[in-house]
Amino acid sequence: MRPEDFVSSALQRNEEDIALLERMRNCDETALSDMYDKYAQICYSTVMHMLRSVEDAEEIIHDIFLEIWNKPDRYKNNHTSFLAQILEKIHKWAIAKKRERGFPKHIDLNDVHSTSLFTLSTSRALSKVPIVNENRNAVINVLQQLNLEEQQTLTLAYYGGYKLSEIAETTRLPIDIIKFRLIDAVATIKSSISEKI
Repeated sequence: MRPEDFVSSALQRNEEDIALLERMRNCDETALSDMYDKYAQICYSTVMHMLRSVEDAEEIIHDIFLEIWNKPDRYKNNHTSFLAQILEKIHKWAIAKKRERGFPKHIDLNDVHSTSLFTLSTSRALSKVPIVNENRNAVINVLQQLNLEEQQTLTLAYYGGYKLSEIAETTRLPIDIIKFRLIDAVATIKSSISEKI
């Protein structure tokens, strides 16, 4: 996909989402169904990756779409895409749930790197989601530019919900090194994405 096509596709998707939110504001139940069909799978996969609990994932997905139905105007933000907003919110809810349940005492760094986040072997379910499929290879290529330590740090911070101090304690490294790894990882991702757009 050419950069201009990527931007055009994202803008069109956001316009469609704003139209769906407006229909929800007018109590059109089919709009909620359309929105659910469009985004539930990517939301569910994200939460499952973080919590590894079907029950928790279903609860969070139910709650997010219920909130969208009850407060659609909250998500009509011209500066941030609808998908970015709901992914940010479910991420916060999943981290809160994880903290409520208690984190594991030991983090297996080998398990962290085995995540499909950095490989082409992403789940079949996610590959059927158009928004993921159209950008998947580009995103994976960007993530694969990160070294092993940056990948681990990013995974622990984002999907694991661990604080930098907790990652430092687990890896037995100074917190400044963990902080710089995360900064470098985010800078690499931002730089690579901006080049493509």
